[in-house]
Amino acid sequence: MKKYFVSISLILCSFTTFAAVNCEGEIKNQSIREDIKVKKNCQLEGLIVHGNVILENGASVELHDNHIKGNIESNKNFTKIIANHNNISGNVDFTTGKNIQLLNNQISGDLKLKKNNGNIVLNNNEIAGNLICLENAFSINGSNNQVKGNKSEQCRSF
Repeated sequence: MKKYFVSISLILCSFTTFAAVNCEGEIKNQSIREDIKVKKNCQLEGLIVHGNVILENGASVELHDNHIKGNIESNKNFTKIIANHNNISGNVDFTTGKNIQLLNNQISGDLKLKKNNGNIVLNNNEIAGNLICLENAFSINGSNNQVKGNKSEQCRSF
């Protein structure tokens, strides 16, 4: 009987999910084991994030000096992203947003910028994967970016 109880307990524990941390304000200097959902205005600084950072509709976020072990993504209408001195282990995907400023970041995966209708600035970033820029309303500005993968469409000149 004990053997069955232990087996059932282990099975139930394996299906446990973690709730996301919602950010409306600031989160600083801590380690977070869940995803972070950015709802409105949010500042993330000095964090170790063991999940993803997900921008919700209308989100505005500033990311400074973080280590994000997952992805950063938005498929909604975000208003502003400023990211400076971050280490991102996954991919970065910013789609259908407005203003983007990426400065001095290390991205281990791909950087995808698609269908954004604001200013986009990329300076001094290291991208281990591909740099994909499609259907953005304005040209992308920047310099001193290192891309180890392929550069496509609007970002061919980087």
